[in-house]
Amino acid sequence: MKLLPLAVAFGLIATSGAANAATIFKQGGLTYKVDGDIQIQLRRDNDEDNNTEIDIDDSELKNKITYDLGSGYKAFAEAHFDIGKDEDGEVEAEETFVGFKNKVFKISFGRQDYVTDDFATERAIEEPFAESAFEEDSATGANDRFDNDGAVDGEDVISASIRAGAFDIHFSQDLGGEDEDDFSSSDLYVTAKVNKYFQVGVAAQVLEEEGGLESDTYGVNFEAKLGPVSLAGDYSEKDIDDVDNLDIEVLNLSAGFKVAKNTKAIIGYTNIDNDSLGDVDVYYANVTYKFPKAKNVSVFAEIQGISDNTNIDDFSEDQTGFLAGMRIKF
Repeated sequence: MKLLPLAVAFGLIATSGAANAATIFKQGGLTYKVDGDIQIQLRRDNDEDNNTEIDIDDSELKNKITYDLGSGYKAFAEAHFDIGKDEDGEVEAEETFVGFKNKVFKISFGRQDYVTDDFATERAIEEPFAESAFEEDSATGANDRFDNDGAVDGEDVISASIRAGAFDIHFSQDLGGEDEDDFSSSDLYVTAKVNKYFQVGVAAQVLEEEGGLESDTYGVNFEAKLGPVSLAGDYSEKDIDDVDNLDIEVLNLSAGFKVAKNTKAIIGYTNIDNDSLGDVDVYYANVTYKFPKAKNVSVFAEIQGISDNTNIDDFSEDQTGFLAGMRIKF
């Protein structure tokens, strides 16, 4: 989907009132939970036609099974489905994995996200191209440098996490599979909680794409709390071997604050710099109201603007758009 360079977004989130997944069954060490997220948006694209359409932004159903193995260990399995995003109305499998965990360690195997998928700190309702260099299409640009044309998930992924004091260490390895168009990727993401007000993180990825094209991506991020204001930012860069003109850098900065008891506002900025195509500046501001009796029920709005200095024909230098929608979570 194309970016909304200037978006006015309204949404409604309705849930059962509980922040956690609904427990469907619990007996004899077995726990089965289900949660979901459905969001429908009315939005205008930022291409030259400025088409207005209804978009299924989220349509997820997550099944989560846990067995208590004793001695603090648990076995778990998850199966996530997209139940309506496909244009033909087909149900699509997203993440499907199994694993083991205790209080400080977790390992899983299957179709799942790379650990660098959690790197970006961007807080726009509508993502500007991509969240970091890890999420960046090598040709067009994205929100962070670790997501190269969708390369923050895979079907042959081993993922592990360990907590060591103030550090959380996450590692994933995509084995690549047998298909020629599969990615092979090694990802590392480490966060350190300095104190209750400040956290920093570093991430790295070594990715081999189809055809043998290799890239190295790295980034740093932070989250901070200064009184009533929450700050976040990240910088990431992708270096594509032997193809210097496709290297990309992504910068995110944002600040959030309460404007009323149940209302929070966020302002943010994203810069995407591609060596061959130029750079894009994205500015956004959004506000979210949570209903006091049901914190998962909320309405939100966003304004987003873009200053495009690239040579992509579909976009003008300055663009406007909007989105409006309803979201139901449980």
